[in-house]
Amino acid sequence: MALETTRILASRLGCPSFAKLPTSALVSCLRNKPVAELTVHSEVMWDDTARALVDYAWVPVRDGEIVVDVETASSFQGPLLAGLVNNEGGTMQSWEVPRVSAVYPEAEIMLMQRSFLHHNLIPALLRQAYNVSTSTAALVVECFYSSLPEAVAASTRLRHDEVSDWEMSEIFGDVAYVYGTLKDLNRFSSTQASFLYYFDHQTNRRRVRGIRHVDDLAYLTGFVQPLAYTLDFRGNISEEDLQLSRHFRQLIVNFVKNG
Repeated sequence: MALETTRILASRLGCPSFAKLPTSALVSCLRNKPVAELTVHSEVMWDDTARALVDYAWVPVRDGEIVVDVETASSFQGPLLAGLVNNEGGTMQSWEVPRVSAVYPEAEIMLMQRSFLHHNLIPALLRQAYNVSTSTAALVVECFYSSLPEAVAASTRLRHDEVSDWEMSEIFGDVAYVYGTLKDLNRFSSTQASFLYYFDHQTNRRRVRGIRHVDDLAYLTGFVQPLAYTLDFRGNISEEDLQLSRHFRQLIVNFVKNG
């Protein structure tokens, strides 16, 4: 599945078909693609039935279908694993639905349209998808390209700006963190053509996977813990999360630089 998904991803990004060529040729083409083009966006929504915040990771696969978190879903019986539920205790639990569209009918079309979008199109998509003003969309985009402290501050401001609904403000906070992380990766990398890609990567230590969204960045280094900070209701970051994220960030930077 990983290699098949990689070929489809490469095709969407303008790379030739490498069906009869070694995987290294495919990877070589992907190396020239910027990080933002190779990241499939995540979507956070509030489900009235489950009453839980659900984070969906999206991957384009064969025949235009979308699967979610392939690695985790493969270990479950029954319906496709659609996301992870953040319960009141702050832990992550599995949550299954027969199809993503059964929960959020517009999700598949919306996310297919957003995949690999240029960052200049993001404000318009935010206005269209979430019905927010131009000023709020601009504030979110400011988060995208800020340093981490600035992104946290901006996402905190969103919670107290015109986006008064807590669940909706969490959407912007999470999306802002994704783009803040990608900007930092670009800054630390040796060239602007550095990339994060989706395919099987064999190292001397362990087999790891490529990424789908920010919580999957850690797969690049062989760890499965999420990279994202845990924010409390005041927008504060715990010292433990801060140190853990710094550790994973450096591992990811090393991977981007050295492979």
